[in-house]
Amino acid sequence: MPQTPNEKNISVDSKLALLICETDLISFDIFDTLALRLLYRPEGVFRYIEEFSERKGFSIARKAAAKEARRRAEAAGEEEITLDDIYQFIAPNYRHLKTLEMEIEIANHVPNPKIFDAYELARQQNKTIILTSDMYLPREIIEQILNNCGYKNYHTLFLSQEDGLTKRSGSRFKDILSRFDIAPEKMLHIGDSVRADIKEPAELGIQTFHITRLNRRMADLPVSQRLIRLLEKQNTGWSNLTTGCIAHQAASLEAKQEARSYFYRLGYQYTGPLLVAFTLWLKEQTQCKGIKKLYFQARDGLIMKKVYDALFDPPLAQPHYLYASRAFFGKVKSGEQRATFLKYLDSLQFPNTPGEPVALVDVGRRGTMQCLLKETLSEEGRTPNIFGFYFDLRTKNADDMAGFITEFKPRHVKFLDFMDFLLIADHPLITGLSRDENGFTPQHLPKTYEEERRIRAAREMHAGILDFTKTTKPLLTQYPLKPDRELFLEIGRTLMRFAKEDKAAFEDMRIASGVKNEKYRPIVPMKSTWTNLTRHSKEFWFSRRKAMVRRRVTDLFQR
Repeated sequence: MPQTPNEKNISVDSKLALLICETDLISFDIFDTLALRLLYRPEGVFRYIEEFSERKGFSIARKAAAKEARRRAEAAGEEEITLDDIYQFIAPNYRHLKTLEMEIEIANHVPNPKIFDAYELARQQNKTIILTSDMYLPREIIEQILNNCGYKNYHTLFLSQEDGLTKRSGSRFKDILSRFDIAPEKMLHIGDSVRADIKEPAELGIQTFHITRLNRRMADLPVSQRLIRLLEKQNTGWSNLTTGCIAHQAASLEAKQEARSYFYRLGYQYTGPLLVAFTLWLKEQTQCKGIKKLYFQARDGLIMKKVYDALFDPPLAQPHYLYASRAFFGKVKSGEQRATFLKYLDSLQFPNTPGEPVALVDVGRRGTMQCLLKETLSEEGRTPNIFGFYFDLRTKNADDMAGFITEFKPRHVKFLDFMDFLLIADHPLITGLSRDENGFTPQHLPKTYEEERRIRAAREMHAGILDFTKTTKPLLTQYPLKPDRELFLEIGRTLMRFAKEDKAAFEDMRIASGVKNEKYRPIVPMKSTWTNLTRHSKEFWFSRRKAMVRRRVTDLFQR
């Protein structure tokens, strides 16, 4: 008796699970079925290669070469082409990119969570599993993709570019039925193409199950639709990668029947791409300047350090989290915490002489903390070579500072200021340090109700940011793209067009500012005081109406 889908913690669509139970031979399509692309569009890999290799025009030339190779094959009566066929019709200055294309295709694919469980169900029920694909990539590349995605123990892998039999012509399915000597109704094929995976096998009497491609389901997924609209208008490596990762994450949560908070999605969909791009830029800067130690400055530097640690293991430059704030430096300057702070720097191996350069990392914007640190150390006769790397730098002509974003338009200022919240740490403001036998412990401002809410939001955002980082790590650490700053600024600008969901999440939430967090301002600009007072309370309306009637009556008697 066949197992039910839930016997081994497997979650499968009930119709698909029934079909698997009722059939003996299970055939899976590979691309967009078993494996999903991180690069959203199928041709997105060509654009990615063009930007990574800095070979302008490759994307167009690559698509034209594939079109010509297929035209020649059809004229010769052949059903399929190979990657070698395609590169025969591309310009000689692009031909060396064939190896790079195969490498990036391997890193570009992740398992489809919705179908992975169906594959496991078929495997646990000892079904005969075969994989089929009309694809030009060599067998060893496809096998590596399948292995990386966790698909093992299949019976046979059928590739059209090896024997010329394709699903879209139906010849592949006829060959499978003959090879396995099986009745059509005892075979199930699962795939995403209406013609190749559904129509052709169905005409032979084979059972089928259609998988809707992610790009056709984006409107139904829990993603920021205004962000997706922006990204789909672009055709860059970064826009393809960001869209693909967002779609994959939403599909994964859907398959697991999990719901994530608004702030998790905010971290994954908006802040994650920005911080990953910043961290890749940071790596390039540290290498150029010979930086061996990075000090990520509290509090905004906490999530920056987490992303750096997640991307680079082992790290290229030794990372430290530096406890600091303007309120803390006030105590250092006054002498109250000076000795403790200097010993703390010594414990972090902070240099005292202008030998090996070190760098502070922070959100920006004018390098105030860097200046305070240099001034304090100078008063102690210490002269380290301190550089500053900032997400948003608004100081011009500073030789010891570099910014990821240095040029922007007035319409982007609101978003750049909002980065203070997007990068907020999951702990309160640091006001000092205490020391015991276990080392140095930061002293914080007491937690208020509002601070607790921000900390909870920060933890959710950090989880989303780190999940985006882990998803993109295999591709971006091996084949890093140059930052698309204009795209990132527009992503931020899109975020600042607050929709109802944003306003509901940020309702009544305020962010602290000032040296000691003594000033509070709403994160999302709210309506007028009158509207805020009246939108919740019916009693308020009655009281206002009674007061108005009372004034009218008084006016009449006075006349």
